Amino acid sequence: MIASLGRFSVVFTFALSPAFPNTMNIRRSALLSAFTLFAALCASARQAAELQLADPFGDEMVLQRDMQVPVWGEADPGARVTVAFAGQTQTVSADAKGRWKAVLAPLKASAENRKLTVTCGDKKLEVKDVLVGEVWICSGQSNMQWGVAGAANGAAEITAANHPLLRLRYSNLVLSPVPLARINGSPWKVCTPKNLGQGTHANSFSATAYYFGRDLQADLKVPVGVVQSAWGGTLIEPWTTPDGFRSQPALKAQSAWLDKANADYQASLKQCLETLPAWEKAARSALEDGAPLPVPPPVPVHPIGNNAQPTALYNAMIAPWIGFPVRGAIWYQGESNHIQHDGPLYADRMAALVGGWRKAWGRTEADFPFYAVQIAPFRYGGCQPQELGNFWEAQQAAAQKIPNSGLAHTQDIGNPGNIHPMNKQEVGRRLARLALSRTYGAKTQGGTPIRDDCGPEFQSLEAKGGALTVKFDHAKSGLASRDGKPLTHFEIAGDDDVFAPAEAKISGNTVTLQSAKVPAPTQVRFAWSDTAEPNLMNGDKLPAASFAAPKFANLALRAPYTCSNPNTHNYGASGQLTDGSWIADGAHCFASNEDDKFPKDVVVDLQEAKELRQLKFGVPPFGSTKTVVASVSADGKTFTEVGSHVFSQEKAETVVLPFKSTKARYIKLTFTDRHDKQVGYPIGFMFMTELEAK
Repeated sequence: MIASLGRFSVVFTFALSPAFPNTMNIRRSALLSAFTLFAALCASARQAAELQLADPFGDEMVLQRDMQVPVWGEADPGARVTVAFAGQTQTVSADAKGRWKAVLAPLKASAENRKLTVTCGDKKLEVKDVLVGEVWICSGQSNMQWGVAGAANGAAEITAANHPLLRLRYSNLVLSPVPLARINGSPWKVCTPKNLGQGTHANSFSATAYYFGRDLQADLKVPVGVVQSAWGGTLIEPWTTPDGFRSQPALKAQSAWLDKANADYQASLKQCLETLPAWEKAARSALEDGAPLPVPPPVPVHPIGNNAQPTALYNAMIAPWIGFPVRGAIWYQGESNHIQHDGPLYADRMAALVGGWRKAWGRTEADFPFYAVQIAPFRYGGCQPQELGNFWEAQQAAAQKIPNSGLAHTQDIGNPGNIHPMNKQEVGRRLARLALSRTYGAKTQGGTPIRDDCGPEFQSLEAKGGALTVKFDHAKSGLASRDGKPLTHFEIAGDDDVFAPAEAKISGNTVTLQSAKVPAPTQVRFAWSDTAEPNLMNGDKLPAASFAAPKFANLALRAPYTCSNPNTHNYGASGQLTDGSWIADGAHCFASNEDDKFPKDVVVDLQEAKELRQLKFGVPPFGSTKTVVASVSADGKTFTEVGSHVFSQEKAETVVLPFKSTKARYIKLTFTDRHDKQVGYPIGFMFMTELEAK
């Protein structure tokens, strides 16, 4: 157990080992545990602090140009501390807890190796070889953590990595229930073959972060510092701040859990501290009498204890950097959230992450850019092939929703058989391109004009004469086929939602789509599969982003509902009917109870009356669901039937029920009968995969 006591951390344990059962050993271990704690409390109250500089600062570092630069640390309470750098001198006083902070005026970029000095009385600290330029935080999961050595052409890239104006720093894999001040990781290092070959994955520094920083430095001609803070296999939630969760209504459940976890821990800790004086008194009395010592009070354990829980990685791997000026952040994550079927919800999670980081750094949307990487095509076990399209759409929606952000598309450089695509050079280049264009206003990259800074993205859709015409943004350089072959992965459908492959023809910045199987198309989707590697690109050879259009709002998404025969087994009944997931498994399907009485119904409340014209719902390949009647109502009392469907058994099936536009608040699905055959579960259970309303 590690207890933080003021500016000190003390490690203590309660060593009541069954291997040493005699009373004297128990007395000794209990006494040692308690008095270690009390000695630390006393020491923290009387020991003078040494002059210290905060962890982000160190030899061979890069300071962010054109921003105020806070420099902070610790000293004796009330001590006068002087910070000097680049002709500036600031003197400040440490507060009652020994904390001090000086603020340097904005600095111009400089490749000169200068010293930053901190003095306090006769004590002096020197930080050597300090450059001024651009600093970026590089975070995410394994594709950000993945080292240069394990990526394409790794050995040769490391051998050539002599870049004195590029500086590297990485965080070790640590978590914490509370924000930390100390960075657990490497010091700042000049980018050399030796230093690049050291890191947290494949014994080398992040490939994506390195190529991003290398390309930025080459084009900007100023020093660049990149900070790797990534952990493979992690979700986005542990990287998010409490304020980030609070900012998004869709994440209120996680925000509430986090608030309760922290409140419960604080209450337990307070209770523990209140019992210590009584225990100390009893322990001293027992010691004087030669009696067995009482058992020390248990030390509370914080509910946040693993790297999947909210804030756990932000606290340990991002929070120590808060206050240190950086230009912005790059992010490569999403695989783990796709596996947990986040779908549309990931857009809210991204907004929470970015907004939380910006608030923590005290920065506005305008001056904290955030660039992310689209996860690449991959056959995810446990996910339906088309589900990745929903996740890509959520990533795209986040990039469009979050100001001063962007998305680097990767569908042409992935590997459906490898979740870690090897071409990290191109990933870094595309991230650098976004930053060069949108953050720095550069017109070229590597000497080549930047006409488009990302791949083509859907702009508009027009239906005319049995064809659909899609207009693309980010196509100033035109559109083309990457391999010279007909365009792939375009599908169109009519109002029945039955999609068929489409013939596609390019004209300027548009693509016209037709199919003999769809005489009256109204919808299009592109690259809507987990193995989709489409060949549409723009003239700058950047791949087109997947999309589905028109983007009908699912009016039933996450809407509450009630069931006449609710499930009593904590199975499939709390949110799964409207969670946005069409996954046909027990964790994502709605289920009624198993009683064999019909009819049964479930009523969805849209919260307010909305114009409805179509319902889409379906069943999984298990259960005995048969006839389902759909009705709508404005008041929840009088329902009007809008359609019905008889489902087959033993296969996943969906139905689209279009009807005359009707204003309604409530949607009722009534199960009027069942199949007689049992498939997987008792025949009384009624299962639904999802309900969508348009």
